[in-house]
Amino acid sequence: MVVDGEYVGAVERRLPDAERRAGRWKHNVHRGAVAEGVELPPEHRELAEDAAEALDIDWLGVDILVSGDRAVVNETNARPTVDAATKYDAGFYDRLAALIRRTARRDR
Repeated sequence: MVVDGEYVGAVERRLPDAERRAGRWKHNVHRGAVAEGVELPPEHRELAEDAAEALDIDWLGVDILVSGDRAVVNETNARPTVDAATKYDAGFYDRLAALIRRTARRDR
């Protein structure tokens, strides 16, 4: 996730083995996937930040798919899910709240 042009945290979604054995493949939490906070390597953080900059969006979820040594942006989300604080960098909620206040003042 990116707030004000800077990486603020990442979540990896994985399907439990039982779900995969049952033939499920979608990694949506509401379909049985587990979401855990993860640390991204610097090049993946930069990829997320570059996507937000290219789209000129201050708060953006960026889905990155990794295969071997290649990472690509698969999808972006202008209204990403926000949940457990353990999935984000320190100060995330304060930064997001500041962005919301700034945006509300600007749009009056």
